[in-house]
Parts: sequence; C-alpha cells; structure tokens
Amino acid sequence: MQGKIVKLNRENIVVFLISLGFLSSVYVLFNRWKIEKENNEYEIAIDYQDLIKIAEENSRVPLELSDELKKAGITTIGIEMENLRNFEEEGRVVLASYQDIEKLVMMGDRLRFLLEMEIPNRPNLSYIFVKEPELGEWIKNSLKKKFGEKEVLGFYRGPYYLVMVSRPKRVIENVYLGFWNERIEEVKELNLKILLKFGYDNFMKKEFVETLKDVEIGDITCISFTGSSIPDEGRGFLKEFIKRNNIKIGVVEFLKVKGLKSFLKDYAYNVIGIHSIGRKKVDKETTVERMIRAVRERNMRILYLHPFDYSLPDFINIITEIR
Repeated sequence: MQGKIVKLNRENIVVFLISLGFLSSVYVLFNRWKIEKENNEYEIAIDYQDLIKIAEENSRVPLELSDELKKAGITTIGIEMENLRNFEEEGRVVLASYQDIEKLVMMGDRLRFLLEMEIPNRPNLSYIFVKEPELGEWIKNSLKKKFGEKEVLGFYRGPYYLVMVSRPKRVIENVYLGFWNERIEEVKELNLKILLKFGYDNFMKKEFVETLKDVEIGDITCISFTGSSIPDEGRGFLKEFIKRNNIKIGVVEFLKVKGLKSFLKDYAYNVIGIHSIGRKKVDKETTVERMIRAVRERNMRILYLHPFDYSLPDFINIITEIR
C-alpha cells in the first residue's frame, strides 16, 4: 500500500512539473504573440534634428511640417542624447577653451563684460557660456555625473551662466549629457511616438546612467543603443528602467554594440528590429526598395529615414512609397 502511495506521489509530481513547463511555455508564447500583434504595423522614423533642419530649409514651423510628414507616413521621432556641440550649433551655448579665453581677453574693451567676470583662466579648463540658466544648471549637473563633483563648477557671471570643467574642450564637446526633458516636451507636441537613442562614450558612470529616472516617459515607446557598447556601470538600472516602463528595445540592423547580445537575453519577446540606411546617401529607388525588403524579408519594425539633401516633395514621396 505504501509503495503505491509513493508511486502515485511520483506520478503526480511528474504531471505537475510537465504542466508547469507547459504553462511557462504558453506564457512566453503569449507574450511573444502580444508583442508581434502590437508590432503588426511597422513604424517610419526620422531624427528630431532632421525635422528641425527640414523645417528651417523650407521656412516651415516644425509642428506644421510634422503634420504633413505624418500624413505621408512618419510615425516616430528619434531623440539623441544631448551634447555641447549640438547646443552650440543651436546658439544655446558658447564653448571656449583656455586658448579661446586668452584671445578674447586680448581684445580688451571690446569684450569688457568678459574682463569684469574675472574668470580664472588656466590650461586644461573649458568654459561653457549658457544663455538659459536652467539649461546651464542641467549641463553642470550632467557633467558632474561624468567627471565628478570637484571637476565641474557652475555659477552666474555677467549676462551668462558659466560652467567651468577641468577637461580640454576637445574632450567635453562630444560627451553625452543625457536626455533633456525640455527637448522631449518639444517632441511630445508633435503627437508622434518617441524613440530614445542611447549613445555611449568613455565616461558612462552609474550615476549618469541613472539620470534616466528623471526622464518624463510619456509617449516614449522604444529605446535603442546606438553607441559602440552598452555601459558596464548601471546595467542593472537600465534593465529595471526598461521593464518598469514597458519600453521596447530597438536593435539597429548590422550595428555592432558590445554587450548588447547578453543584455537582450531577458527581453526576447520585447525586442524589435530597426533598419537604417545610415548617413550615406543612396538614390530614392534604392531607399524605397531596401526599406520594403527590410520589412518583408527580415521583419524589421522601425524604418529609419534621413532626408539627406532631398527636396521636401521628394522626401515626402519616399515616405509615401514605403508606406
């Protein structure tokens, strides 16, 4: 009798384990089906900076132009991490080296306000003059998370908020500062999906990666790693951030990112492919053909376009033909 009970218990355990394995498989398959269902329609994306560039070249307002591009088929806007070079191109900051300050001081009375600021000028210091105080504070705090508290100072001087960094200009001008919420708010007004493009540089500390928690999620549906590597520090936070906000991970086809393969192990059912021609221009027919094949043959779900020097009608025509 006791032997039969033991046998029955063993059979029950085997049945239970098989059932548990079956349910786990069903759960994984269901999640995969759910994601595939959501991704049944592919997206067409452009960079926010490209949108601004097209608007300026055609004397258009970005919001008005985005409505026209949406009608053609654009669904998504990509936002890159900010850096000082881009802010300088927009006229929001002036980035100066030790040598630049020396030249300006030599101009004397022409730049009297600069002399009155009494700036300590030393080799290996860089200076960031910012018109908007809130932006200046944000830049200062971002750089502190890259280089350390003692390496960065920020204060008001004359008509500017001044940030001083103990690094050469050539080092800091391309360092990523993170995602600026004011930029994200600008993009939200366009009523398009938002793709965050997470870059990489040699100063990716855990404290910097964790600034993602300050990003206002809203319509952000996808994050893509576009640098040469996934940050070593802060990977745990990145995974938690992505899971907590149910954000998809976009993998750029043919782009090699160190550490990405192992990072994606926990996200098998929440990963989508991105196809981009890159920054090298090809003719319109080839662009359309490549994008369509990327969807049909390799199941790419985001098609990333760059306007190059196409005229606005030609660019809209490309979008329409792909859609």
